[in-house]
Amino acid sequence: MRLSPFWLAGLGLYGVLSHTVTQQRREIGIRMALGARPREVLAQVMRSALTLVVVGLALGVLGSLALTRVMKSLLFQVAPMDPAAHTFACI
Repeated sequence: MRLSPFWLAGLGLYGVLSHTVTQQRREIGIRMALGARPREVLAQVMRSALTLVVVGLALGVLGSLALTRVMKSLLFQVAPMDPAAHTFACI
C-alpha cells in the first residue's frame, strides 16, 4: 500500500500535535481545574499547533531556497525559484 504525501503530512502533523498535547496534559488539567473553559484550552492547543506548522513551513521554505543549486539538477521544466512550485509544496 502506497500512501500519498498528503496522508504522510497529515500523519506527521497528527503525531507532533499528539506528542505536544501529551506533554501539556498536566497543564491542561490544572487549567481546567482552575476554571478554564474548554474553548480557551482548545484555543491554546490550536495556537501551539499553528506555531509548529508555521515554523515548520518557514524552515522548509528557507531550506528549499538554500538548496536551489542542488535541486536545479533534479528539477525538470521547473525553475528552482518558481513561486508557484514553492506555494504548492507548502499546501
